[in-house]
Amino acid sequence: MMKRRAPCGLDCKNCFYFAKDLCHGCSTGCLAFSCKKGICYSGITSPRIFCRLKAYCPFRTKDRTPVQLPHLGRKPMIMVGFQKFIPRIDMTDPRSWFWKHGIEFPAIFVSLGEILLHKEVLNGALRGLHDYLGFNRRIFLSLVIADELIDKLSTQDYLRLIGNLGPDATMIPDNYTYSDDPLFLSWSQTFRLISFANDFLKLDIPLIGLVKGANALQIDLVVRKQMEMGYVSFAMPARELFREGRLSSSFPNNPVDNALWSLKRV
Repeated sequence: MMKRRAPCGLDCKNCFYFAKDLCHGCSTGCLAFSCKKGICYSGITSPRIFCRLKAYCPFRTKDRTPVQLPHLGRKPMIMVGFQKFIPRIDMTDPRSWFWKHGIEFPAIFVSLGEILLHKEVLNGALRGLHDYLGFNRRIFLSLVIADELIDKLSTQDYLRLIGNLGPDATMIPDNYTYSDDPLFLSWSQTFRLISFANDFLKLDIPLIGLVKGANALQIDLVVRKQMEMGYVSFAMPARELFREGRLSSSFPNNPVDNALWSLKRV
């Protein structure tokens, strides 16, 4: 880590996140820094005209507007009382709707991303998940969705969808924070997640906070700010972390350890 000047050559002192003492400087693993050295990755930073980091590139974008936090509210919450195992239902395949075959279970969870990607399912589900599925127990709506959809949905989009779908509980919208992205990007996404958590206080259903971040500082800030707003239940999307072996106790800067440390210190 470099405290005064990042490997990209930019002066960190002019960065909003560095000035707030949140960011401690970029690492040499950054994809933008690799690109400057001539190392590009197909589908990510190559071909450059389609580079997904273009808006956050410190070499090609001089005026990068940081996402800043609004005044945060607070709402008393209780633990979301779901059992340890909740079966995921395939919204496109009625064969997975086990209650139709006489099998009882107190709760299920469905994916918003899956609903959005199938227009016929979306049109049916918007009249209410319980009616559409014919399920009269609790339904948890997961907002972990594909990266391509994340930037297309505003707070009002989420609130409108949740109001129409009518789940019994939901979570804070997902974001993307990768350790090899420019830190300006992951910090912007981190602040966006906290802003979503603040906006979601308007909902009258149980809420689950989200544990996300590209490093320990981001995970700590996300958890602390959500707890200050009253969140007491949390979820941590871990499929990619598991695939990369980053949940192992032997992995340096283990995300789970960082999250548990943040939860204990508040």
